[in-house]
Amino acid sequence: MSRSESDLTPDVYVERPTAQLKLSERVLKDLIRRNKKNLVNKSIWVTPFGILIALLFTRVTATFKEALGISAEIWVSLCTLAIIGMICWLGYSIYLCIRAKSTDKIIEELKNEDLVRVTY
Repeated sequence: MSRSESDLTPDVYVERPTAQLKLSERVLKDLIRRNKKNLVNKSIWVTPFGILIALLFTRVTATFKEALGISAEIWVSLCTLAIIGMICWLGYSIYLCIRAKSTDKIIEELKNEDLVRVTY
């Protein structure tokens, strides 16, 4: 089996210069403090979503009965309140994910700071 010419052609790598940022520890601490709330894990919505799905299945499929001295109607109400709470938590988590800045955006803002020296 013979190889085609394209298989024998070496890969071409283009190396772009990368910027080096020089800043003081004080500036770095300030930057981290300002962007702490923007550095959000993009998968924080998964937990409230999973709990919401479980509660919805429970609410739809369960037959609530009196237990622990609590009537069935109150159990239904508690489950409904928990669903509402999960919807709120899920909405807040999605809001945080949308509002979060990417690390590239934070670095671009850092390059625009007066106290940071950028070299290539």
